[in-house]
Amino acid sequence: METSIQYTMSGSQADSLFNPVWSKHVQESFDLYHELDVLRDTILDPDTVQEIDDCLQHLLFTLNAVFVDMSKAPGPVDQEALAAFMRQISRRLQAENHSVKELLERARKAENNLLAG
Repeated sequence: METSIQYTMSGSQADSLFNPVWSKHVQESFDLYHELDVLRDTILDPDTVQEIDDCLQHLLFTLNAVFVDMSKAPGPVDQEALAAFMRQISRRLQAENHSVKELLERARKAENNLLAG
């Protein structure tokens, strides 16, 4: 995937795809998406399923927006601006990943309580 995105970006924009922190957060987002999607198939409560569907859709929207925003990354001339831009994107992904983790935890607890009860 990074290769196809790379072709649409130039200079530091493409180089910033390989930022280790940013890449870690993107990979975590995709891993959480998969984990939540798999969990969704085991959930019996329709309200929880809807909450998971909404979260999955929002996560995809966020990831798409992040990739679109990468096309607006500052050029290599201003390394400070590029670093600040990458920190902003990393914080955005961290916040999104945190809310997905919270939902995963709540959904697992609710499903365990339902199965135990």
